[in-house]
This record gives sequence, structure tokens and C-alpha cells, in this order.
Amino acid sequence: GTTIVESIAFDSQHVSESSTRAILLGTNNGRIYETSIDSSGKSTIPYLHYTLENNLNICSIHVTSVGGQGGSSNHDGNIDHDIHESNISTHNNNSTHSGGNSGGGGGGDGRLFIMCTTDAPTRLYSFLGGPRYIDLFKDVMNNQMAMSNNSPFTFTELGALNPQTGPRAELHCFERNIGGNTGASGGTLFALLTLHGIYHGKLRVLGSSSANQVPSEVIIEPGLLPYENGTPLSVNATEYHFILLYPNKLVFVSRLSGKVVQEIPFQGQNALIAGGGEKGDLGLIRDESNKNIWVYSSRGLWKLEVNGEDRDVWVLSLEKGLRGNVSKFEDALRHARTSVQRSTVLTKQATFHFDKKEYDKAARCFARASSEGEGSSFEEIALKFLESGQTSTLELFLEEKLRLLDPTEDKMQVTMLCTWLLELYLARSIHDSNEQEMNDLKDKVIDFLEEHCHSLDKDTSFQLLASHGHDEALLKYATLIEDSEAKYNRITAHHASTGNNKALLDVLDIAPFDKVKELFYKYSSLLLENIPGPTVVVWKRKKELSAAKLIPALVKYTQRREEQQKKASSSSSSRVNEDRHYAIEYLEHCVSLDEFQGIEKDEDGELRAMYNYLLLLHARQPKSNTLLAFLDRHMSGSFLDLDYALRVCKEANQHVACVRLCAAMRLYEDAINMAIKVDLDLAKNIANSITDADGGDVLKRKLWLKITEHYVKTIGLSDPKAALVLLDEVPKSSKVMKSGTTASSSGSGKAERAPLLSIEDVLPFFEDLVTIDDFKDRIVGSLERYDVTIERLKKEMDEFTSNAKEIHADILSLQQRKLTVEPGTLCALSGKPLTPGPFYVFPSGFSYRLDALIDHLICHLPKNKQLRLVELCHLLSQPLLKKTLIYIKKNNLNPSNKYLSSSLSSSSSSSSSSS
Repeated sequence: GTTIVESIAFDSQHVSESSTRAILLGTNNGRIYETSIDSSGKSTIPYLHYTLENNLNICSIHVTSVGGQGGSSNHDGNIDHDIHESNISTHNNNSTHSGGNSGGGGGGDGRLFIMCTTDAPTRLYSFLGGPRYIDLFKDVMNNQMAMSNNSPFTFTELGALNPQTGPRAELHCFERNIGGNTGASGGTLFALLTLHGIYHGKLRVLGSSSANQVPSEVIIEPGLLPYENGTPLSVNATEYHFILLYPNKLVFVSRLSGKVVQEIPFQGQNALIAGGGEKGDLGLIRDESNKNIWVYSSRGLWKLEVNGEDRDVWVLSLEKGLRGNVSKFEDALRHARTSVQRSTVLTKQATFHFDKKEYDKAARCFARASSEGEGSSFEEIALKFLESGQTSTLELFLEEKLRLLDPTEDKMQVTMLCTWLLELYLARSIHDSNEQEMNDLKDKVIDFLEEHCHSLDKDTSFQLLASHGHDEALLKYATLIEDSEAKYNRITAHHASTGNNKALLDVLDIAPFDKVKELFYKYSSLLLENIPGPTVVVWKRKKELSAAKLIPALVKYTQRREEQQKKASSSSSSRVNEDRHYAIEYLEHCVSLDEFQGIEKDEDGELRAMYNYLLLLHARQPKSNTLLAFLDRHMSGSFLDLDYALRVCKEANQHVACVRLCAAMRLYEDAINMAIKVDLDLAKNIANSITDADGGDVLKRKLWLKITEHYVKTIGLSDPKAALVLLDEVPKSSKVMKSGTTASSSGSGKAERAPLLSIEDVLPFFEDLVTIDDFKDRIVGSLERYDVTIERLKKEMDEFTSNAKEIHADILSLQQRKLTVEPGTLCALSGKPLTPGPFYVFPSGFSYRLDALIDHLICHLPKNKQLRLVELCHLLSQPLLKKTLIYIKKNNLNPSNKYLSSSLSSSSSSSSSSS
């Protein structure tokens, strides 16, 4: 017979204007097909996925997907399988339904759950699998083959409807979003019209991670709600109610209580709904896009307005919670609209937990209920916990109550609660004997004081803490409640008197700097003497401290350290206990701070004092590397007094530092005189560092003469050859001379720089009795260089004389030269006659018009040369200027000549006018 489509499940999640994507079709002979329809109305050939037993009529079908995408057979929703049936027609009745999230799009890692119903017998079939329809039904077929004797079909038998004389088995699903997750636990509700009642429940598909879930586990909380007025013509569902359509009325039944909450008879203005028509002309249908429910008949459509259907949900949920279903308390609280309703829910829930001796849960609920302003009074609840001996639960109740109060609006209540809680904590500390519990409680008190210090009454809190002997908490509270200098004076004086230097430093560290600034200077000597390491660490963090004001403490620390070093050197101990010099470490940190970089003025002299004292400390160190590094960094600055630094370094016998300071002060001769006694290489470096601004080659030669003289008189007298080696290290002069290789070589020779010193300069430093044999080679070489220089100069003079004669002859010949141009001579570039107009004739015989020559050359020149050529053309000829202006416009040049720019503008305007 003809296959008729009785039901449809659309992919509402992935449907678009261009295509329906994959949809499922249920037919009258128990077959389930997959197809899709595009915007032109063209459908793909239906693909048969599955056939129910006994070819039962599928009157409703629904699809739900979870976890990723799945459903269709390929990625674009089209079907490319072989044809299985072609004689399919659509049965026009109200049993077609739009499914939920069927999961089109192909592939993915989601799972699909399909429900379909039949009329006679009334059955609810369910299938679970995926991620595609073809995968789901393939698994179903494999399971059927594995279950040979047992029934392979998963369904629920629900009596039998006669569609010829009564209603059909309608399946309706309502998708509700819980946290944006459709199809999650409790997210999808379903209702099925059966002979004896409405079969309903929820769907819970666990996702792709639960591959072992079976279809029977998807439907949770199933139930059958019997009819009170017989089998209706049609049913539908909202989130909290079932809607039953009878020939003469609409009946609304609560999903939670199962009771009828409202009936709307078809009378008066609603009489048209039931007037006339046969079976099948009256029914209910829901618009899945906006959840609106419509009543249709042969006379028209009527929209049902559902308002306030959740107003009694909180009462019903609360009743279920009190009967033991604890999860319903949250549902009741979520649907409570007013503070009275919320307070009622919380109070009854708290009493429920209290009766079950779940005191912690009861305390939280009582606190939330009292914050709503209704229910049991605060005193009544507190006495309730005290009478039951639940002191810890009372603390929890007060903490939760305190958390819910606003400190700005409920200031008095917050103060009372904080004071009571502090007293309870301190009282509990007396009775707790466990050390770990005592430590935890102490930490809790400290944390409580830190959080609520401004809410507590100061005098009362001080009295409570002092009476219970909590000195640490007392000091902590004193640190927290005030920001006055007097408070910090008291605390620091207490720590100083007890010798608790670490606590004193911690107070200064955590306090606002403007409140304890003077205290830093007051206790600087005490702290630096006893705990120098931590003290310097804190000082480094306080960038606002004045290092100059800390110098007295640093001096005292340095004197004490030097005394310890003397004692250590006189005793058996070889070194002082402290390897680090914390005064130097702190001052080095100060001079490296960004705040001191770029400062040009030191009006108070504090920076100069700090730099000078740091230099003094470095100079007194046994090793000079730190002093030299300091001088390298700061000699060029404006804060270090170089005269003072030179005096200090002389007193400390820091000779290398003195040399560098003299060089920095441009006392080069003094620097060389000291350097040749300390380090000859250092003297050489200073001599080589002389620039033209310092004196140039004259000063550099003078310094090298001092170095050479010292070297000859100390080493050269005993070893003249070694002294002569120093000449090779003398740099060349900055002046350039030309020197030939030999006297007979042709050409001008190679440019060379003359040496600053020669053998002639060194010989006077040797004694008269030194033999010349050691210097013979160098003297001969020097004489040869003089000879070559003389020959080079003579040759250059001859060349200059010859060149002058040739130039004079060329000038005379050019004055007599002439070129003849025959009449009718053409331009070698353009082929036009040379005249009229300027032209050029070259000795090669070629002649060129000036304009043709410019056109030929200008395109090969860079832009700056092109502009220069244009300016020259302007000076030579106006017609040439016109041609070059055209070229400028064509190539978007920017002439620098003002006349050319104005000419270019006028040329453009005249061109626009003519066009």
C-alpha cells in the first residue's frame, strides 16, 4: 500500500533558511526515514533507517541530542543513500511534531535519543546512540541480531487507542533551559496522550562520555496521570502544567500535584471553538519557536495566554521537600517571588534540618530566613541553639548572619554580631586543650580582626582581648584600628622595650609610611645594629626614606663593624662574622634607584653626602675592585665631589683610584706620573685616551714621552732592546702623510699616519755610554724613510709642473677650436631640424636640439636631479619650461622652486578651464 508520512521531527537546532537539514519521517507502516528540504522546496530522496515490528503506525516522533553535533548522515544534511521507497505521500493531520535538538550537521561526538509512539497498541519506543542517525540505527540493528529470542525492541506498553473513533497517541516535548543546557538533567519534559492517562516524565541523556547508557535510563521520573473527565481529544504541555482539550472545555492540570487547577468552558465568546466540525477538526498545537500554544478548529485559531503558571510552584515544591525530597527546597526558593515566601521556605527548611539534627544546615537556613525580615526572630533562633548546646553552630549562624548584613546600612547590628562572635571565639580558646585547635583558633581570631576591625567597638574589643591574654591579637588589633602616629609610637615602644626587634621592624614595614617616617630614623641605629639584614631589606622597599638622614646609623654600624674586625684580627678568629657590608649594600641600592637618575640639582646636599660617604666606605675596603667599579659608574655624574674623592683615595692608598680620578679631572700629567709608578698599562691607556679636545697629539706626545722616559730609565738602561719595543706601542699621529715604498717607485704612494715618537725622541733618555749597535737598524730605517719622503716630494713637484703645462696647452687649443654645422642638419634624437632654438654640437659630429636632449635625459635622472634640470630650463627658456612642467605633472614630481610650483598650479587651472 501507499506509505503515508504520519509524523515529522525537525532539526530545530540547525535548521536554516536555505535548508531544513536532516529531518526524520514516521510513516503509517512503521518506517523511519531521513530526508531534508532546501529553500526551493526540493527534497532529497528519503533514506530508510528502521522499521518497527508489525508495521505499526508511527503517529509521533521526537529527537533530542546532547554533547556536540550529530544526527545527519553527512556534513551538509543531504542524503546520498540508495532509494528504498518512492511511493510516499504526506498524511495531513495534527500528528506531526517538530522535534527538539535533533543534532544536524553530521559527525561530532554527541548522542541522539529518539522517541516515537504508535496508536494501536499505544507504545512508546526509544532509541539511543549516535552521533549520526545511521550510526544509531546500525547499533539498534546489531543489538536486535544479538538478542535472537528476547524482544529486541525497547518500548513501553500503554494500552491501545482507536484512532478511528478516538484521539491519537500524541507525544509532546517541552524544552526548558537550565543554565543554558537544553537536554540536560530535567531540561526536557515529555507528555504522551494514552487511553487511561497522560504518561509523562523527564529526559536525561548523559552525553558521549556515557556510552553504556541504555534508552530505559534516559526517561526519569516517569508517571501516569489518570484523567478525571475521560480521554481528551488532544493534550499539550507547558513547564508546569498539562493542557487537556475536550469537546466543550480546556482543562489545566498541575504537573507537580496532579490536580486540576483551572477549567475554561467553551461558552460565550469561546463557543466558536467547539462549534461544528468532525473528529480531527479540534486540537492543540505548540509553536516551538516561541512556546505559544494554539487551539485550532475548522472555524479558526485561538492563542492561549499562559500567565503566572509558576505562582504556586514554590508551595508544591516546599511540600515535596518537607516530605523528604530535599532537592525540592531549592526549587521552592527559586520560585518564591516575595520576601515572605522566601522566608517561609527557609524557615521551614531550617526547622526540617534542625529536627533531623543537621545543625549546620539549619544555621545557614535560619540566617538566610532572618535576613528576609520575616520568620523567627534573631533572639529566638539564638536561644534555640544555646538551649540545645550547639555553641559552634551558634557561631556558624552568627557568621552567616553577619555575611548577609550590609556594614554601611546595618552598622549597629554588625557591631553587635562582631562583638558576640569575638567573645565566643575567645571563650572557646579557654576550653580547647588541643594545641592544633588552639593554633587554628588563634589564626581564626587574627583573620576575624583583620576582616572586621572597623566594625568592632574599640574599647570593648581591647577589654576582651586583654582579659583573655591574647597579646598577639591585641597588638594586631591595635595595628589595624588606627592610623595615627601615637598608635605606632606605642606599639614600636613596646617592641623596643621587650627587645623584639623583628616585630618592631614588621610594624614599621606594614604601617603607612607617612605615619612611621620619623620612627624609621628613630630606631634605625637599634635595628641596623641587631638585625642589619632584614633592616636593609625593609629600607630598600621604602623608597621615600632619606638616605642622608640614615647616615648616622650607617656610621655607627660601620664603626661597630670595624671594631669587630679589629677584635677578630687580634684574636684567633680570622674573619668577622658578617661578610656583607650592609651599609654599602643599602647605599649602593639608593644610588641605583630610578629616582636619582636624571636629577641635575641637589639643593639640600643630601645626595652629595650620600655619594661621598659611600665612596669613603668603598675606599676603606681591603679590595679596590668595588671602589673602581663605583668610580666608573659615578665619576661623570654631578653628585660625587671629585676633589674629596681624590683626597680620600690618597689617604686610603688607593693609587689606581687616584689615577682614574686625576684623569677624570683632566690632570693628565699628574695621572701619568702616578700611573707609571703603579701600572704602566694604565698609563698607556690614559695616554691613548687623549682626544683633540684635551690637547690632541701635542699632549698625547708629551705623555708618551713621560712614559718612555720612565720606562727607559727603569728598564731600558739594562736592556736597551726591551726599551725600544715600547716604540712599537706608541700610537700614530692623527695627521696623514704620503709615503712611497722606494725612491724609484712611480706613483704618489700610499697614505700613512706619522708616528708620534721616533728613535730620535728616545735616544736622549739613554746614557752617553750606550753603544749605537742596539739602535742601528732603527736609525737606518728612519733615515731611509726620510730619503723616501724626499724622493716622493721631488716626484710630486715634477708631476705638478707637467700637469700645469698640459692644462695651459689645452686652454689655448680650445680657444681656437670651432665646429661647422651644415644647413639642414637634423637632430640625432628627434630627427627635427636643429634650428630654430638652442642646440648642442659635440666633437663626435652629432648634433642635438636642446628640448630633445632634455626629454631624453630627464627620465634617466633621479627625482632631485630632475627637479634641478627643470629649474635650469626655467632660467634658459620659457618654452622649455612648458615641456618640463608637462613632464612634472605626468610623473607627480614636487618642484622646490616657488616659480615652478606656481607655474604648475596655473597650468593645471588653465587645463581644467579648457576642458
